[in-house]
Amino acid sequence: MINSQNLLVRLLVTGVVGANVIGAPGAAQAAASCLRDANFPIPAYGGDIYNASDIGIGVVHLADGKCTHGTYDTILQPGRYTESDIGWTEVAGAYIGAGYEADEYTSQGKIVGHKVGPGYLTHVSDGSFIKIVAWQSCC
Repeated sequence: MINSQNLLVRLLVTGVVGANVIGAPGAAQAAASCLRDANFPIPAYGGDIYNASDIGIGVVHLADGKCTHGTYDTILQPGRYTESDIGWTEVAGAYIGAGYEADEYTSQGKIVGHKVGPGYLTHVSDGSFIKIVAWQSCC
């Protein structure tokens, strides 16, 4: 069985950035560019993402095209929130890497998005949190 940290090392070595990217910012930068949305660079105050996955996910603070680690700003660990655990009062989205998928739910449990990586689940807040569940697509 491969744990998430071993899987990460394998993904970074092959140049594929997964939803659980931690460390090695240079490898992440080669994979894709950061989330940029000229029409909506700063998300609404009160946005919050909850990671309901059993793997960490890369999250993007502002959609300004400047990510700390290439495709994401920091890792949101399983069971954590961007606001209370990272300190962000707004969040633009989450990066889902190649070989991963994710569903996005409202705080009321309604599914509002699905992503097959690589790419972003963008987040526009209504003041409540968004729950993201990510998993490895294939073996």
